[in-house]
Amino acid sequence: MSPGAVPLAARISPKLYEEIMGKPCKHVFLRSGFCRWQSGGVGCGEYGEARRYEFRLAIIERLFLAYLRVNDKELARETYTVFGGLFPIRGSRNEWSGELPPHSYDAESRPSDPLSILYSGLSLVTTRDDWQQMLDAVKAPTAPSPPILVDRNTLVLRLSDSHAEVRLEAIDRLATLDDPESWLAIGNSLDDPSLRERAAERIIRARRFPLFGKMLRSLGMTDSPDSNTGLSYPAPLAHLHVSLSDQEIRSLMAIKDLDVDLLCFAAIRAKEDGGFLDDLLQVLNERPSSEAIFAVKDLLAGPSPLEIWHKLRGDPERPDPSQVIASVSLGPLSPTAALTAGGRRGYETLQDAKRLALGNDSSAWPELKNVYESWVKQGGNEICGAGIAQAMYALDPNRTISHFSHELDPRYEHLQRTSIALAAMGTIADARFLGCLESFRGASKGSLYEQPSHAKKLLDYAVHRCKGVHKSKLVKASHGTYVIQQ
Repeated sequence: MSPGAVPLAARISPKLYEEIMGKPCKHVFLRSGFCRWQSGGVGCGEYGEARRYEFRLAIIERLFLAYLRVNDKELARETYTVFGGLFPIRGSRNEWSGELPPHSYDAESRPSDPLSILYSGLSLVTTRDDWQQMLDAVKAPTAPSPPILVDRNTLVLRLSDSHAEVRLEAIDRLATLDDPESWLAIGNSLDDPSLRERAAERIIRARRFPLFGKMLRSLGMTDSPDSNTGLSYPAPLAHLHVSLSDQEIRSLMAIKDLDVDLLCFAAIRAKEDGGFLDDLLQVLNERPSSEAIFAVKDLLAGPSPLEIWHKLRGDPERPDPSQVIASVSLGPLSPTAALTAGGRRGYETLQDAKRLALGNDSSAWPELKNVYESWVKQGGNEICGAGIAQAMYALDPNRTISHFSHELDPRYEHLQRTSIALAAMGTIADARFLGCLESFRGASKGSLYEQPSHAKKLLDYAVHRCKGVHKSKLVKASHGTYVIQQ
C-alpha cells in the first residue's frame, strides 16, 4: 500500500514505492463499512473502518521520508518487509477478530513495542548506521534501545537537523526522557519558530511550569487569553486557561511572572470562583497591574450566568433583570411583529407583570405570583423570570422570600423551575435566602448544581449576591496597598 492510495496518507509521490521496490505499487481497495453511532445513524467511512489503517499509513509515510534522507534502498525494502509482517493489511472487518489495531498515540505508552520503535525511529534516522540499529531493535525487541531514541545528546543534535520531521520527533523523544537537561533543550527550542508550537505542546502537556513564562512570550501571549476580547492566540494556548486546576493556578502564580499572571487571571475569570479573591489580592499588592485590578473587580462582581441572554463577557455593564420589565411596552403588539405565537404569549405575560408592578400595591402580589408561575410554565428564560421576581419582591419582600425559599429542587425534571428561582434569588440579593441556598447546595450532591455547568453558575450567582460580595469595592488604602472594602 503506497501513501498515495488513500487520502489519510501524506502527500508523497507513489513513485517512491516503485523506486524502492523496483516495481509499481499495487493498490488494494477494501470495502470495510462505515462508522455507526449508538443512535443508529451511519457516518462516513473515513472515521470508521479506515481508521484501522491510520497508524500503518503514518509509519509508511515516515519510511518514505527516511528513505529520502538516507537513500538506502536495501534498508528501506527490509524495513517494509518487517513492517508488513507486524501490521498486515487485512481484507475484511471479520479478519480483525475483535482485535483493535494500534494508533499513533499508543507509541509513547508502549516504547518497547516494535511498531512504536518503527514509528519514532524512522523519523530520527539520518545515517545508514542509525537505520540499521533501529531496525535491529525492531526485529529483536529485547535488544537495547537505539541511541536515536534514548540518548539525550544524540536527540539534542537532532534539534538542529535540516529536516523538519527529524527536529519535531526529537522534541517528542526528549519529552519522554523527562529529565531536567532534556526540558532545558526543549525550552531552548522555543527560540526556533519551526519548533515553537511543538515545544509548547509538550511543555503544556507535561505541566512544566518553570517554562511557562518563556513559552507564553515566545508564542506572543502578552494579553489575557480571554476569547471574548477578540484576540487570537496560537493553537497550543487556545484552551489552556480553562484546563488548569485550582492547584495548578496557585502554583503558576507562585512563579511571580507577569505573563504567567495574565494566564492565571484568565483561568480564574473563567472559573468565576470567589475562593481565589485572596490570592488575586496578594498578587495585586506584590505585582500591581491594570490586569490584576480588572481580575479582582471581575471576581467581586461575581458569576454572571445571566449574561448569555444579554451581553458578552467583558462588557463593563452587566445585565439588570429589573430593566427587563421597565423596557416592556404596554401598548398593543403590532400584527406584523416578528414574534411566534409563543413569543407573543411571553411578551403579553411580561406586559401583565409590568401593569401589576406599576400599581405598587402589595395586595396585587398573589396575582403577580401567578404571572410568574405562567412564565415558568411557558419555559421562559431566567433573566425575565428574575425580573418578574424582583417586581414581586418590590410589592411584598416577606412573601417573596417565603415563596422562593421553597422553589429549589435538585431533581433534573425541575431544572428549569429551579434555575429561574436561583436567578431570582441572585437578582433580589437578600441575605435571608442564604440558609435555604446552603441547604440546597448540600442536597445537590451529584446533580448538575455540583458539576461545572450553567446550573452551578446560577447557584454560585445566587449565593455570591445574597452574601453581598458584589457590593464590595477594591480600594487603595492610605498605606499604598489594595484592600477589599465591604
